[in-house]
Amino acid sequence: MLQVSDISKIYTTNNTIVPVLRNINFTLDKGDFVFLTGASGAGKTTLLKLLILQEYPSKGSIMFEDVNIEKLQKKLVPLYRRTLGVVFQDYKLLENKTVFENISFVLEILDKKQSEIKNTVMQLLELVKLTDRADLFPKQLSGGEKRRVVIARAIANNPKLLIADEPTGDLDPDNTDRIVEILKKINSAGTSVIMTTHNVDLLDRYPQYKRWHLDAGELIEGKDPKRDTKFIDKLKNILTPELFEKITFIAPRSKQDLLSVTPLFLRHYLKLTDKQLSELVKKAKDL
Repeated sequence: MLQVSDISKIYTTNNTIVPVLRNINFTLDKGDFVFLTGASGAGKTTLLKLLILQEYPSKGSIMFEDVNIEKLQKKLVPLYRRTLGVVFQDYKLLENKTVFENISFVLEILDKKQSEIKNTVMQLLELVKLTDRADLFPKQLSGGEKRRVVIARAIANNPKLLIADEPTGDLDPDNTDRIVEILKKINSAGTSVIMTTHNVDLLDRYPQYKRWHLDAGELIEGKDPKRDTKFIDKLKNILTPELFEKITFIAPRSKQDLLSVTPLFLRHYLKLTDKQLSELVKKAKDL
């Protein structure tokens, strides 16, 4: 469905070259649900901007259903974006329109009939449990309610891929669970989902979903239910319980896979000490 190959993104600031993404590679299949993590400045938002063609890569290619999207003519970019749904961090709701109107606006742009628009919007409001908020304006909603409106609007065009940028970042645990449950329903209906998050608890509660981590512009694939667990079992036998618990986050499937993890990721995200890092590398090499 989506194939990203050797993507790099470089900015130039005051004649200084600043690499943000480095040789990113991944494949997203139809129906996949991916949690994308990474510290602030790791490149998460930049990667999402590349996927929606808000920006273009400095190197590499992005194939969406066999179409090289970064080479699309400008007039075709809006057509490509109609196959996507995007949940922005800052909502981007129209303050002078009601909840119903914010969602219906998307369908009006697509020249849908009024009867179809009404039926679709009401179905979406039912999905996100906001039928009683249809006539309210954004300023009358809580943060969690606004986020649910944004999700309803994002899937109004029945997208093949939903990109959610920190949809639970400013929400309490109850609202966080509501949002993820909505995304699960959308995903179970066939829409692929990429969700950025800083919430490690979510990763633990939904281990069935893929995990990708951006570390200083490099993509590290994390826990994947399809991975062979034999290598993890070997690590469990040679590492201390504390170190093993930290390493299981990235679920390496081979010695080479583990040794390819950058020290920056291990030190700053998994909080490994220099002693633990040295121990890990030495024992991994001996496997």
